[in-house]
Amino acid sequence: MRAIDNPSRTRWAGTAELPPAEAAYRLERSVVLRAPDGTVSVFQPSGEILREAGSVPAEARWIQSTGGGAFVWGTEALVLTDEEDRSIDSGVTVTWAAPAVGGRALLLTVAATGTRFEVWEPEATEASSVHAVDGRGPAILTAWGTEVVLGEGDGGRTLVARSIPGLEPTERTTLDGPPVAFASSPSQHRLFVAAAGEPRIEAIDRYAWQSVARTSIGGPAQEVRAAVTGDLVLAFDGAQIWAVKAGDAERIEIGSDWRADLPVGLPGQVVLGVIGGSVRVFDLAGNTVSEVEGPVDAWWLPVRWTPRRIEPTVTAPDFEVETDSDPEAGAAGEQALNIGLLTAGRVAGQAVATAPTAPSDFAQSADASDPGASLAGGDTFTSIPRGFYAVATSSRQLESLGRLRRSLEDSGYPTQVLSRRDEANDLWYRLMVGPYTSREEAEAAARSLQRERGISAWIHESFGPGELR
Repeated sequence: MRAIDNPSRTRWAGTAELPPAEAAYRLERSVVLRAPDGTVSVFQPSGEILREAGSVPAEARWIQSTGGGAFVWGTEALVLTDEEDRSIDSGVTVTWAAPAVGGRALLLTVAATGTRFEVWEPEATEASSVHAVDGRGPAILTAWGTEVVLGEGDGGRTLVARSIPGLEPTERTTLDGPPVAFASSPSQHRLFVAAAGEPRIEAIDRYAWQSVARTSIGGPAQEVRAAVTGDLVLAFDGAQIWAVKAGDAERIEIGSDWRADLPVGLPGQVVLGVIGGSVRVFDLAGNTVSEVEGPVDAWWLPVRWTPRRIEPTVTAPDFEVETDSDPEAGAAGEQALNIGLLTAGRVAGQAVATAPTAPSDFAQSADASDPGASLAGGDTFTSIPRGFYAVATSSRQLESLGRLRRSLEDSGYPTQVLSRRDEANDLWYRLMVGPYTSREEAEAAARSLQRERGISAWIHESFGPGELR
């Protein structure tokens, strides 16, 4: 396990003997290993737990999804999460599958009557419900497994969001062409779409359900990949890799090879990639920042983990925030960003290498001379719109919230800063993520903040101006 803010640094080396694997894929806190004979295993670094999850044929395709993934082939699917695996035989051709909310599995299938979604309840031996749709895929799971998006109608040009489990259409928007690849921001607030024949990436705000940016790239994208912790989107057009800042119209050409695992966006708006015989870190000018001490022929997979030894965990410089002892804040600001880069494959060296020489360990700091700019707008409010919020942190120093606010907004989280006075008449500032229409949505955002940033957010309900309590 390597530090995500310094990939050359080995944080931990396991002792478990893993089975030989010809491919590896990322889950949330685990990696999926696919052996040459088709055996599938799931390895969780925290605790070094290895479980055998089943077997798949050579033609099985891996589909990455929110909170898990699935292999699909013929009429079958093997659906995986960190905790469980599930084999399903639909009886008709399966083109896409994913684990969904409540332990369900969601399949996109093609029958004689047309394309349809199948919802499989936990432990069910047949589909619990079947819903005909006018689309072919691909699909993407969003909203923490509670929503699925598919191109439907008009040749697949209309994106339709459907709730799970009922699959009622909730939102829709129209693209220039049918989608060929999807990605979601870490916050799942934005959806990134590559449309057939269109040399651009379109960013769609999943709450307003409208396009917020279109970024041109060299050619029509074949694959799209979002950074795990930052605001970067990587697109591959078959010849070149492009890095796009979420919601930005500018593009950056990255001189890396495209693999199943690399390149990957890292904190500080840099990209870990591979070219020739070396793993490298690229900046947003497309230049090599440093070469990384590590094996080229291993898989480099971002994994959420809990270190086994008591020691400081990986903290990306972009996410460090000074906090005061607001009693409601709990452990906010004290948690570390528990994400590492697992190198699986050939055994990596365990020596700790010197850090690359990128400024501030790849962090891009805000202009300290301009507190307003560091707050990504600088606005504070004594009342905020009605709704539910995840409170990321609280501080008596307004400037100390700036870097975190910029980082969250770059990743697609809507934020506001709320000012309030406590019983001692001291002025506090709260960094609020939201608003959300329900407590469940705010709690899901809080869980996402915990997983991605190590932020222990708490939920606050605002009743609008004059009713804040």
